[in-house]
Amino acid sequence: MRKGIVFSVAFMFLIVGVSAVGWAAQNVANSSQKGSLLIFPKIEVGEFKDTLVEINNDFTKNVNLKCYWVDEYQNIEDFEFILTRNQPAWFSARSGNGMKGTEAVGVPPFIGERGELKCWAVDNEGIDQISFNHLYGNATIFNYYTGQSYEYNSWNFIARGVALGKTVGTPGLLLLTGESGAYDACPQFLSTDFIAKGGVFPMDGWWEGGRVLFALETDLTLVPCKQDLRQDRIPTVTKAKYDIWNEDEVKYTGAYQCFKCFFEGVLGDNTPLGYGHEKFTADALHSAKGRLRIQGIKSTVCPYSVDSPLLGVSAKTFVNFGDKKTQGDQMPSYFQGGSNLNTAGADPTGFILYDPAGEVPESPPR
Repeated sequence: MRKGIVFSVAFMFLIVGVSAVGWAAQNVANSSQKGSLLIFPKIEVGEFKDTLVEINNDFTKNVNLKCYWVDEYQNIEDFEFILTRNQPAWFSARSGNGMKGTEAVGVPPFIGERGELKCWAVDNEGIDQISFNHLYGNATIFNYYTGQSYEYNSWNFIARGVALGKTVGTPGLLLLTGESGAYDACPQFLSTDFIAKGGVFPMDGWWEGGRVLFALETDLTLVPCKQDLRQDRIPTVTKAKYDIWNEDEVKYTGAYQCFKCFFEGVLGDNTPLGYGHEKFTADALHSAKGRLRIQGIKSTVCPYSVDSPLLGVSAKTFVNFGDKKTQGDQMPSYFQGGSNLNTAGADPTGFILYDPAGEVPESPPR
């Protein structure tokens, strides 16, 4: 009888433990839910480039948004705007111009050429961050020179265990823990498939004169989930540790990328502060496609680095030179597509620090 009781108790604890793990894994930011905090990891502007940012409110009340442009060198510019009830708002990163009409939205233009955008719900005074899990968005990156574009969804963080419109945590600190009273955690790992540089993809009967696509590049963008946006900020340095598998399930290790605050680069290119990027080429990988797992860790090869969960976006570019008979007789066509990276696990150590607005005191009576 006693053995039966012990077994039952042990089994109950096992079930509770599994449930707890499942619950924790659910409280992770992703791009398919709504949230109170939105992060767009990749913003690009330039002479021939722009990013169209769209943010939606599907609730029947207005909400104030506090936003930060952050470029690749950790230069920042903050701004606020009101998102009205059921409003789909949009604006250009390059010009800051947005929707017109009675509910016009205009913001400062992005301050660099590459970087990110973070926005979260705040109260009417812009002092406290609040729960408003009715926000979602997407960014479309245009290249007017090549005629290419691709879209990805924002990473959305739910404010957990806080009623609509109520304060989340302490002003100036967004905790990304996944716990009640805070925002969703960031993922422990990021994963994605990639096209190996120099890979060949025969399409629709290439050997019978059909078309073939050549892998031009996979562009990867990463941002840390530990970020200090204060005026007296301390930038986050981390190492993106890469684990790679080819089509035959052969694993390659040793590749990494050191970066501070923001990384954007082509897999397979030699990049500053990186090692092993040749493993992303078709010659070294021995396949046209691979799988990549990424984790942000502290490392002695990256001075001042810390462990940090990551968010990211990837974009693939293919080129077509025509069919087998007409190769070289026509201009190549370029095709591009982008998406958020996939996630695994949960890391509750992320945070965002910023300088909150303060209340303005009234003049004392004379």
